[in-house]
Amino acid sequence: METREWNHFISKFKIMVQFHTLFDEIIESDLNEPEEEYSALFKYLKDIDIKSDAILFEAFINLLPMAFYRPSKKNLFSKLKRILTELQIHPYTLFDIFQDNDNFILYLFEEGLIDLNHLEERIKNHQNAKFLFYFSPEIFKYKILTEEKLIKYLKKLLPYRFNDRKLISKILIRFKEEVIIPRKKGHCLTDIAQIVRNDDIKLFMQYISQQPFCIDEIILDPAFESDEVIRNENNGITVLEYSMCFGSINIFKYLWLNHAKYTEKSLQYSIIGGNYDIIHILEEESIYKFDENAIEMAIRYQRYEILDYLINTLNVNVETSQLIFYYCKSFNYKKIEEIIKKYSEMKQPEITNTIIRKALFNSSGRKRFFYDFLFNLDINNRVNDI
Repeated sequence: METREWNHFISKFKIMVQFHTLFDEIIESDLNEPEEEYSALFKYLKDIDIKSDAILFEAFINLLPMAFYRPSKKNLFSKLKRILTELQIHPYTLFDIFQDNDNFILYLFEEGLIDLNHLEERIKNHQNAKFLFYFSPEIFKYKILTEEKLIKYLKKLLPYRFNDRKLISKILIRFKEEVIIPRKKGHCLTDIAQIVRNDDIKLFMQYISQQPFCIDEIILDPAFESDEVIRNENNGITVLEYSMCFGSINIFKYLWLNHAKYTEKSLQYSIIGGNYDIIHILEEESIYKFDENAIEMAIRYQRYEILDYLINTLNVNVETSQLIFYYCKSFNYKKIEEIIKKYSEMKQPEITNTIIRKALFNSSGRKRFFYDFLFNLDINNRVNDI
C-alpha cells in the first residue's frame, strides 16, 4: 500500500476508533440521558461531516446494533433513538440495520422514526414468518392484510410441520388477545421461559410439580425471541441451555444435578449469560471442553473478561486471524486496534497480509470499511502508525 493510501486508511481507522469510544460512553452511562456524552458524539459527527463520507457513515451505523449484545443495556432503546434522530436515517436503512430485532423495529415505529407506509411495504414484501407473526397486531389494526391473506403468506413461509391452517389461526388468535404488551420483552413468553429468566427456583419447583415436565424440554417461541443465537435457527434450546443464557444459576444447578442432557454446543450458551459459577461447573464437570465457539460468543456478547479467561486460563486455542475475523463481524474497531498493536509490539511474524486477508474475506455482510481499506494492508511495515 502506498504511503498516501496508508495515511488515508490510518486517518479513517482512527476516526472509527473514536466513534466507537464515544458511542460506548453513551451506552455505558448510568444516566438515562447522558447529555455530555451525546454532545461529544454529535459534535464529533458534525466536525468530520459524517454524511459526506459514505463508507464512514455506513461503518458507524453498522456499529449501532452491536449494542444489543452488551451485558448492560440501561435505557438502550431511547439512547439509540436519540442517536438515530440526530443522524436522520431513512426508514429503509433502519429496517436494514435492525432487521434482526423486531422489538426495536416496533419501538422505532411507535416513536415515529418508521412510518406506517414503510412498515406496510416491508410487511407485504417480507419473507420471514417471525416478522409477520410479530407484527400481526399492526397488520390487523391498520388493515394491512386480511387474516386470510396473512395465513396464506405464513403457510408458504413456515416449515411443513407448522404450516397447518388451523394451527396458524390459533397462533394468530393468541397474538390478537395476549401479546401486544408482553412481546416487547424481546424473549419467549411461555411460563417456563419467564421463570427460568428470573431464576425463580421456588416457582420453578412449583411449576414442574403441577404439570408434566420433561427435564430436556425445548424452549421455543421464535416469534418473540429477539436473539438469533437463542432462537437457534428456530429450533429452540433446552431448558438447561436457556438457564445458561440468562445466568440462572439456581435453576441450572437443579437441572445439572438431575442430569439434563447437553451437547458440546451447549457450553457456548454459558458465555452469553456470563455467570462464572455456571462456567466453572461446566469447566470442571462437563465431558466437553470450551472451544473456539466460546471465543466467538465472548466477542459477540462483549464478555471480555471471560474472553481473557478462556484464552489465558483455559488455554482455548484461537488463531490471530480468527480473532480479527470475529472482531470484524462485530464491527469492533477498538479491539482490532488493540490486537494489532499488541502483536506489533511483540513482533509476531504471523500478523501478515495473509492473516488480515483471511479474516476479511471471511467477514461476510456489511464490512465495506474493512474491505476497502485493508485489502492491501502491509500490517508489518505500517502498524506502528496506528
